[in-house]
Amino acid sequence: AEVAAAGVREASLVSTSGGRDLSREDAFRRAASEAEGALEELHRVRAEETTAARAKASVADQEVRALRSAKAAEAGRAAEAEGRAAEAERLAEDARGEAASAKKAFREAKTALLAAEQRERRAAEG
Repeated sequence: AEVAAAGVREASLVSTSGGRDLSREDAFRRAASEAEGALEELHRVRAEETTAARAKASVADQEVRALRSAKAAEAGRAAEAEGRAAEAERLAEDARGEAASAKKAFREAKTALLAAEQRERRAAEG
């Protein structure tokens, strides 16, 4: 804009015809004014676009943080569930072992009872 204004001043000094100088100077001023207006509009639009882009980036960052947080929470819940499943499996294995021991003890008791009954019968018979 300053260069255009300097050009306008120089053009008015160099020109020879009075009427033509004014219209030429007016044209330069108008062109310089329009260029300044266009430049201001460009800066305004660029600032608006920058603000909008920053807002979008901020929203995207928040979404990424929320997704990471949700993923971490889900991983924590999955690890907790895995731990509970492993504990349940261990308890089931212990219960199977106890059931096998109880079954063996029952068989031994049954065998001892049958042996005692046979001894009683023999003692009663003999």
